[in-house]
Parts: sequence; C-alpha cells; structure tokens
Amino acid sequence: MNIPVSSIAVISNVRSKINTKNDSWKSFVADINTKGILTALSVYEDEGEYYLLYGHRRLKALQELGVEEAPVCIFDKPNGDLANNQISENLMREDLSLYDEVMAFKSMTEDANTVQDVADKFGHSPRYVRKRLNLANLMPTLLKPNIISEENIDDLLNFASHSHKIQNDAIKWSMKQNNITKAQVIKRYIANNEHSWTGPYEYPSLSNNKLDYDDFIQFVGGKDKLKELQDDYGYKHQLSGNLFDEFYSEDYCNEPDFIKFVCYTVNPDLYNQIYEGGATVKKLDRWGESTHNLSYHLLFSDHNPKSIIETISAVDLTDAPYKITIKTRSKSDELKHQKERTKYYMQTKKFGRVLAKDYVDYLKEAFFNVKGNRDHVIIWAFGEKTELNEISVNSYQNGFNLDRIKKTIIDSYGKDERFNDVLLGTEIVNALILESIYCANYKSLNRLAKILKADTLKNWFNNQYTEGDERFITNVLSCFTTKNLIKISKGKKSDIVQYAVQNKVPFPFKDVFASKEAEWDTLSLKHHYLDKKTLYNT
Repeated sequence: MNIPVSSIAVISNVRSKINTKNDSWKSFVADINTKGILTALSVYEDEGEYYLLYGHRRLKALQELGVEEAPVCIFDKPNGDLANNQISENLMREDLSLYDEVMAFKSMTEDANTVQDVADKFGHSPRYVRKRLNLANLMPTLLKPNIISEENIDDLLNFASHSHKIQNDAIKWSMKQNNITKAQVIKRYIANNEHSWTGPYEYPSLSNNKLDYDDFIQFVGGKDKLKELQDDYGYKHQLSGNLFDEFYSEDYCNEPDFIKFVCYTVNPDLYNQIYEGGATVKKLDRWGESTHNLSYHLLFSDHNPKSIIETISAVDLTDAPYKITIKTRSKSDELKHQKERTKYYMQTKKFGRVLAKDYVDYLKEAFFNVKGNRDHVIIWAFGEKTELNEISVNSYQNGFNLDRIKKTIIDSYGKDERFNDVLLGTEIVNALILESIYCANYKSLNRLAKILKADTLKNWFNNQYTEGDERFITNVLSCFTTKNLIKISKGKKSDIVQYAVQNKVPFPFKDVFASKEAEWDTLSLKHHYLDKKTLYNT
C-alpha cells in the first residue's frame, strides 16, 4: 500500500538527530534514488492519521528526493512502548549513536526494566548496557548529543561515576583555574576533549585523581590504621553514584576534611605550621624561587625532618588539602629570620589572638551602626575577594549557610514570610561582609575601620588598655615573656602582671604594633586568631 509522504507524521524518534551531511547518508539517498524503497515504512493509523513507527531515515531520504508516495505496512497502534520498538528496529538496521543508546536504555530502565532485561532484548552483554547507563548519571548540562561520544567515553565514564555535586564542583574549579565561564569549560574540556592540568577532569576530588590506594595505606600506616581513622572521622563507604553499581574495589575516603584529619594525625607539627598559623598564608608563585607545589602525602610524610618544617615561611592553600604550595627560606632569609627572633619572638601571635575577638566585635558593632548607604563597606568586602561559596558551608561545619541565615531572620523578626523574603537578600550581604571581616588581617581591618570612621587597631587598643579592665590587661601582658616584662618590675611573670594591673602601669610595648615578627598583622584572623567553634554562635 502506498500513501502520500506528506501524510506521514513523526511524533517519536529515538535518534537524537539524523546526520544528513556525512558520506554514508549521501550513499544511502543515492541508493534509494536508484533502487527505490525496498522495505516499506512501518506506520500505524489513529483516527485517520498515519504515524511513523520505523523508517525515519528512509522517510527523510524520500522527503529529500521529493518523492510524493511511499510504500507502507500498517500496524496496530503501539501500547505506549514506542521507544522500545524503535530501538529494536534501529539496532537491527544501523547502530544508534552513543547518546541515543544512553537515553534509550535509560528510558527503558526507568520503566522498570533491569539491566539484564535490556541486555537480553538487544543482544548485548550486561556490562555493555551498564556502561551506557553509567553515562546517564552525568549532570543534565552534560547529557547532550554534542558531548557524549565514543571519542571521550572513558573520561565521561569516570566523570559520571561521581555525584552531580562533585561534577559541578569540578567544573567550578576549572572555571576558577582558567578564569572562564561554565559554558567555555564544558565546550573546551568536555565536548572538545581538550586535555589540560586545569580542566575539570583534573579536579583533585575525582576518584581517578586520588592517591593510589596502596600509597595511601602506606601514608597512613596500614589498613588497620586507615579503618581506625575512617571510623573516628565517621566515614561510611558509599557507592559511587552509578545507576547500577553492584560492587566496588578497595577504596578510601577522599573528602577534603578527612585528608586534613589524616595529615594532622601523620604529622601534627607540620599541620600546625601549615593550617594553624605557623606560616603566613598568601598567594604564591608556584614557579618562584624556593617555592614548591607538593602533594599532601609527600609534604606530610613522616620522613620530612623537623628542620624542613621550620624553614617554611609561607603557604598557598588554593589547592589544599590535596596540593599545597610552600615557600621555604633561603640561607640569607634564615639568617635574617634568626636576627628577628629577638624582642617579640613567639609573642606577636599570642598578642594578635588576645585582641582578635574584642576588636572584631567592635568593628561589627560599628558596621551595624552605619546609617544609610553601605556601598563603601561592600566595596571593601569585594576587595577581600570573599565569595558566595564561603557563606555556603555544610551543616556540620562552622560558618554561614542559607539555613542559618534564614534562622537568624526568624529569630529576629518572626516567621512572617512577607518580611523574611525581603530581608533574605540583605542578610546574605551582611553575612558576606561579616565573613570578610572574619577572614581579613589586621592591616585590612585598619582600612575598614577608617571607612567606618572607627578606631584603628592601635587606637582602639590604647583606649581599651587605658580604661583599665583587669581581664583585658592581664590577658595582654601575659602574651609577653618574663624577659620583656622585667622592664615593669622584677619577679615571677604572674607577679609582674599582677603588679602592672594593680598599679595601672602604662603599656610598655607600643612598638609591638610595628613588629614584623611572624608577619602577625598580615594573617587571617579567622584562620589564625579566632575560635571558629564560637565565632558563628553570636
């Protein structure tokens, strides 16, 4: 039976797109032009209309050739499983694209078919089907025909084995590394499969970028030690996120907080030097002189002698905890450092820690008392390069996140949604500014103080000390060594401090504000001086 080509409607096609520009298509059209249609198109009739079941390529060729009629076989209307029928017919005639197979198999499994059902139906092994289904775990922006291809299947399979969150984090990481947009990252490194050390496939948290299991076991001190550490951390092994992940090989937790926890366990002295204020945190030129970019297991290895730890002058934590850039002192720098270990050695950081909370509270009050436009404060915060993701921490971490910001609004203003929606944007900006204050150093806070028309650190301190609060004066003087305190009086340190408090002795160490010892005024208050456990509870 022949019917007009123009009367055949297409409402479903499992193929993503028929490629009409390649040589095989031209040969296919030429063959039909010469021999005609050897196999009739399969259609079904519904209320006087014809709908195509199989033969989309043949119909497309007839339309291209301008043929007016086509031979057809008329079947009963399918029972809703049209995609499955089309897959069967297409797989018998010509392979679908990889994307077509992924989406078709995904559709079938969503209709309660098992991997074995799909494999049996189309004559493939379960492993073949599972491979396609694993690709279906790509985040939606990657599940596109221009991205999924045989050329990059291995990279995509590894990427798809991670949760959508990790996939998205990897793309964001690459955006930041290359200073380009999300669309540019996807096109360059995923669709075009361009290889780079800064592409999303190199994101440190991806499983294929993890330290080899045996090397990690050696780093932590054995399998039993690893199990102990993971139990202490509260880690439970989870499946990778594949749609049909039926087993997994030996693995270990690669979460950033766990890696830091392990580093602390392996080498606490170095951990304190890197993360707890022993070394200055700053942006470093990783190719600069005396600068080294090291994997955590090499840096924190217990083979590192203490002498190396003591030579670290600065660290760059941009890629921490997986990789850390350190700057070590040269011999001339070391001699200079030794000379500086005089009057205030090991005292400036204690001094900075004593002042931190009270001075931050003072600046916060000054900020909230600003009347009218706060643009100048917002510009200062932007200069600190605080990003929105820094006020979006997980629930188990110390910091701001959307739930805590909303709770603050409810606690202050009640549950009236009309006001809460209006206030949310304001409170997010406030959280961003507060986080900038917490993360800033004293030099930067002095700039903020001038913007707020408040006292700089030195002026604020002088006022506080002059007011004569015993707790404050005691804590301040206790930062200094007995060798320095004897200029006030003789005796034990505690007796000298008590004497100074009782007799209201003027602060004798005003030159400490100009001291460069340990670059104490350039360190982030949050990471070196403030108690993060209580910082966000007030």
